[in-house]
Amino acid sequence: MTDGAQGADAPGAGVGEELASARASLGLSIGDIAQQLKFAARQIEAMEAGRFEDLPSGTFARGMVRSHARLLKLDAEPLVARMASRVSV
Repeated sequence: MTDGAQGADAPGAGVGEELASARASLGLSIGDIAQQLKFAARQIEAMEAGRFEDLPSGTFARGMVRSHARLLKLDAEPLVARMASRVSV
């Protein structure tokens, strides 16, 4: 596991790292993901940095993480569950 120095005990910890790691292992850039999902690169960066509060609220943020995870062939629901408490409803 990575060093996790940035809020390892916080809800949603590690979700962004998991997304970033999966993206890197597939050889994709943030721009590649943004283009395929039709999201802004800053939104992809926010997800991968665990800054879910920088995303649109509630359902939109969960949907964005779900779409990002699915594109990367990850099981989306556990990731969404882990980050859900970090976004307002």
